[in-house]
Order: sequence, then structure tokens, then C-alpha cells
Amino acid sequence: MPRAATAGDPPAAPAPAAPAVDSDSLSLAARAQRKGIIFGAAELQTSLYENPEYQAAFLRDCALLAPENELKFYDLRKTSPEFDFRPADWLYKFASSNRLLFSGHVFAWGIALPKWAKDTPPGKKAEAMLVEHIWAVAGRYRGRMHSWDTVNEAIEPNDKRPDLMRDNYWMKALGPSYVELAFRTAAEADPDAILFYNEYGLEYIGDYHDRRREGTLKMLDRLVSAKVPIHAVGLQSHLPSSRGKWMDHKGYTSFLDSVHQLGLRTMITELDVTDHTLPLNIAERDDWIAKITAEYLATTLEHPSISELITWGYCDKYTYLNAYHPRPDGFPQRPLPIDSAYQRKPMWWAIARALDQAPSRPPFLSRAASMATATPAPEAR
Repeated sequence: MPRAATAGDPPAAPAPAAPAVDSDSLSLAARAQRKGIIFGAAELQTSLYENPEYQAAFLRDCALLAPENELKFYDLRKTSPEFDFRPADWLYKFASSNRLLFSGHVFAWGIALPKWAKDTPPGKKAEAMLVEHIWAVAGRYRGRMHSWDTVNEAIEPNDKRPDLMRDNYWMKALGPSYVELAFRTAAEADPDAILFYNEYGLEYIGDYHDRRREGTLKMLDRLVSAKVPIHAVGLQSHLPSSRGKWMDHKGYTSFLDSVHQLGLRTMITELDVTDHTLPLNIAERDDWIAKITAEYLATTLEHPSISELITWGYCDKYTYLNAYHPRPDGFPQRPLPIDSAYQRKPMWWAIARALDQAPSRPPFLSRAASMATATPAPEAR
């Protein structure tokens, strides 16, 4: 049965009226808003900073901004326990000044940790480090954030744990309870924000991905049963450039149903489509990327629990894939809605059509949502 709403739950807002705008000129944010969905993108401060042409392209279509790296533990505290909030503060100020919602990424992730943090002994010292980190970061933006990626990628069947959880630094230091600790601490530090768990590989076909869905649901059920303040699940949605069957429509839809039955919403948090196995021809690549996007969104946006559609980057020019997953031929990837000249691509139109065809649902907004577009940015320290 769905979880009953509690005093700690962000309220649902009434569905907005559809704007009377010609469909060709309607932005992705406006198309999404008509259906009770928030559209936005993650981006780096260095990509937007002193780049007015890209800023204008981003603002034409996006209602939410999430920092790609600037709020990660590693980026905030690279070499010492001291914080450097300057890039994150710039992004918050950009979002606030342009009336965008702001979403934070990420508190507890076993990968993005500097060496000094990984060298922290397990037990009380590791617990104090995590709690102090969340209070410092969430507290700085308290009352200004739409949402926080609170725990990231805690499931890994290949690590052979009975609970299917990932054997990362936080698991070794604190055990499975680190997930609950992170959510409870975040709720105390920023009680007006939506708190979500973020995971990848939930839409694919195959036994490994069946286990990923199984492990995620088991963990979510434990959290909900313990009345942990979790509000949503983030679906990273890094999609493949596959010409064959890649998506488990039945298993994935069943997973979304189960999350919904737990009383949680779902959000697409990191959508992109790699093209590293596709031919070099740009038109052919763009066509396949649009087809993969359309297939994924037709199933996902049909589900009433989906509240957001966020891409991981918005412009091909700045995608992380070129650095971390380059094409074998060395040519740049084209995984995002607009190209390096800031022009719409077939993927943009695939997203637009999917939003136009999606059923309406009540929006899911944090209590801080209205404040997040009007509150002055914190001073850099």
C-alpha cells in the first residue's frame, strides 16, 4: 500500500494551466510543466560561466539546474576538510537569478571522495565526518533547495553481499546504516527539500539488472518501513546506443509500480545516450539517439510517479562522455538535446514529443521551491 503522507513530506502542488503557445516555439520546460513534470539539466559551472550564448540556450528550455560536480564531496573538499563553495555558489546564484529550481548532487557516494576522507577510520570518526559534511552543505543552502541526491549508487550485485548493497567506503566504514544516517541527517539539516535515492542500470534487460532492481527495492522497503525521510528515487537513465533489444519494459515498469506502491515518486536525473558504438555519420547517430530516447521516455513518462526529467548536461559540447567514455575513432559524442552550436537535435524533438504525449500528473514540488527562485545566494566563503 502507498505510504501515508506525514508532516515531513513535501506537499504536492496543484496542476498548472497549460499555456497557449504555438507548439514549435514551446520550450521543453513549458511542455513538461503542462504535464506536471519539471524539465532541467545538470551542468558544470565552467560550461556556463562567461558563456552568454550557452546560458541563453540553457535558460530557453530548463526550469531546474543541478551541479554536475560542484556539490560532490570530492569537489568541495579536494585536499583537506576545508570547504570551497565558490563554484557551487556561482551555480546557485545563476539558478536563483534566473528563477530556476536548484537540485544538489550528492551527499553520500562511495566514489567521489578525496584521499583524506577515504583514510578516515571506520566507526565514530567516519560517522562524524558524514554528518558534519551533510550539515555543512545542506545547512548552507537550507530552505533554498528543491531537492538533494542524498545517497548515490548503493546497490551492486557483483559485490556478493546478501543484501545486494555496494561494498564501498561508506559500507566498510559504517555498514548498511549509512544510508539511513544520510537521509535522517539531510532531513534535519534541510527539512524543506525533497530527498531522493539515485541509482543506475534499472531499465536494462538481463539477470544483472533484475538483481539491481531487486536490491534497490529491498533497500527502499527497509527505509520506508523504518520511516526514514525519503521522498523519491532518481533514475539516472544513462542509455546505450543499442540497435537491438536493450530495455526490459516489463521488469522496469514493474519496478516503477513497486516504488510507487511504497509511496515514493520517481525522477529521471541524468539522461543521456552514448553514441560510442554508432557509425560516424552524424545524421545516422542523431536518428538512433532520438529513437532510444523516444523508446525510453514512452515507457517512463507514462508512469504517474515520474515528477522530473533531467538530462546530464544539455549541450554536446560539454558532455562528460568525451572524457570518460570516448568514441574509438576520437570524434566527439552527440548524447544530448542540443549540439555544440546550441541548435536543437532530433533528441530534442524526441523529448518534446514524449512530453506532449505524456499523461498529466500532480506536480511534486518541495516546500522550498518558491523560495529557491527568489532567495539571494549565500556569500562565498
